[in-house]
Amino acid sequence: MMGAVGLRPAVAVGLLSFAVACGAARVSPRVVAARRSTEAPREPFMAVSLLPGVDLDGFPTVAAETPEGEVHLLWGGLRATVTPRGVAVGLDHFAAAIAAAVPVSNGWVFVAGDGVVAASETFTGPLRRLGELPLGDSPPRVLPGVGRLAVVDTSGTLWTSEGQAPTPARVPEPVSTAVFADTRWGAAITQRAELLWTEDGGETWHRSDLAGLVPWSLLAHRGILGAQTSEGFRPLVRGEARLEPAEETPRSALGRPWQGDLASVREAVLERYPGLLSLGEGCPRLAGATLRVEGLDLVTYDRSTGRALRRLRGGVPLAQCRLHGWGPAVALTCPDGAGVGPAMARSEDGETFTLVAGGRALPDLQFHAPERDPLLGPRGGVFSDDGRHAAALGAERCPQEVRAEVPDCCRLDACACAEEDRAPPPARLCVLVDGARSWRVVPLGALADDAPITLDAMHGSQLLLRLGEPTMLDRFLRSEGALLVPQGLAVLDVTTGEVLRPTLPRSEAVPSPVLGYLRWLSEGTLYGLAISGEEPDRRALAVGRPGATLALRPLPMGALDVELQDADHGLATGARAEDLWQTLDGGHRWDRVTLPLDGSLGARGSDRAVRCDAHSCLLGRIRLQGWGEPRASGGTVLAAGQGR
Repeated sequence: MMGAVGLRPAVAVGLLSFAVACGAARVSPRVVAARRSTEAPREPFMAVSLLPGVDLDGFPTVAAETPEGEVHLLWGGLRATVTPRGVAVGLDHFAAAIAAAVPVSNGWVFVAGDGVVAASETFTGPLRRLGELPLGDSPPRVLPGVGRLAVVDTSGTLWTSEGQAPTPARVPEPVSTAVFADTRWGAAITQRAELLWTEDGGETWHRSDLAGLVPWSLLAHRGILGAQTSEGFRPLVRGEARLEPAEETPRSALGRPWQGDLASVREAVLERYPGLLSLGEGCPRLAGATLRVEGLDLVTYDRSTGRALRRLRGGVPLAQCRLHGWGPAVALTCPDGAGVGPAMARSEDGETFTLVAGGRALPDLQFHAPERDPLLGPRGGVFSDDGRHAAALGAERCPQEVRAEVPDCCRLDACACAEEDRAPPPARLCVLVDGARSWRVVPLGALADDAPITLDAMHGSQLLLRLGEPTMLDRFLRSEGALLVPQGLAVLDVTTGEVLRPTLPRSEAVPSPVLGYLRWLSEGTLYGLAISGEEPDRRALAVGRPGATLALRPLPMGALDVELQDADHGLATGARAEDLWQTLDGGHRWDRVTLPLDGSLGARGSDRAVRCDAHSCLLGRIRLQGWGEPRASGGTVLAAGQGR
């Protein structure tokens, strides 16, 4: 068991999803390589890896192209090289997105969005820290160049590097942007819109004769150095103080989204960092695999290796659909705009989907509609973790043509809804029980009370409902944002119609407790966050069975959120990413986790949630596997110092 100890100072890991804190003092952290021990680890231990901030639905950008057909790409904090032989991904990465990569005489120099400057002998090789720029909260102003990196900070100071620690250039006045075409030849635009040039790497600068032109930006590409001006592009004549007319503007792919084989790059990144598929909205688990919607396709990935197992062609924009499920079956729910109409479909293998409500069959996805196709799809739906139960609310509106066919009501199979174009909160709930093809109605009656209903989750036949609009209870969090607390929570058994309302006991540790949320554990236990209505900083883990009074187990001082992996193991998190505690006995005792990272992770803003499944937990971009003494896993991560 770990004791409550403080964190080591130094490097802050400024993850893209975190809001980064500012401070007066700056600390220049050192590179700390992942600890790799030759001894067998003592059990239990927690493997801690920091995942790169990559948007798997986004696109990498082009950093350079070579005559040999290689393309160097930047994707968030990652570096990748595409060659005719395949894709290589660097193991070391930055915590923030890479703003620019510049080839220099002895390799490459990179600058990240948090101001970290690092170098490597090859584009994807091991990184060594060169320094950190004083950027504050502003992103670096940097253009793709050659031979020497040029970055402008918030004060207008120009910093340069050709593979050594960045140093301020001797520019006579503050500049807005700068770029180099080789190690010595470069140009800068001052904050007064004057053009300067240098031929000695920035030691001395000369003013250029603009002849009334106003320079807007600079370009360095294939030996050409010039400026975009009020009258178009003008090359800069080397060794002279003038701009000459240009026959045409050089066109460069540098910095633009890559238009190549994105699937191959994504698979290579996931193979290097399979933890990117660990958790997250839209990535349900099924039989050891993770499903993702990628454009028009559904892709199944092996969770342990990140390798794509199969790709199903959809032919419609499935990105508007939602995948969910963590048990033996997954569900796909689509709105009207997805090309299939409002629909619910289920699958037990990730390949064949059975349409269970609304929509139309998609042959490319092997959707199989039941014999009786419901007229309308669901407004909201959820599948159970057992794959055999489902629940849905009726459609929001009843189209005129449907009313003509079915004059009594609009229906989702047997489910009635209002005839008005704008339906009130539903008084009926449609449920699918034990895998049957037909839906039946469960009257909600007074449970709805004319309030909005949200279907949160389903375990077996028990459905967790949120009743009413959330309220802003916790307005005084030390971090950004406030916790949305629902007005009511209820558990409905769709087979018996029984309604169970979770209750909280009186507690001196958490006066006047209110439930912030509830979630299911795989064996059917409910757990969630209880917040004091009198002192929002006082919180507890609420745990118990539906229909029983939940037990309250106080959280450590400073904890704001809690997540359980099973009945014994869980994590509590605070306003800062390094505020982390673990429990090995269901919340009776909490021990501080000192992450094996050299530095502070900084404030996380409103992104406080930690999520766990049976395999791992994800705290922002930090992946935690196992329990006990934490140990580093993976490559070196470069990030800003504690002062950011």
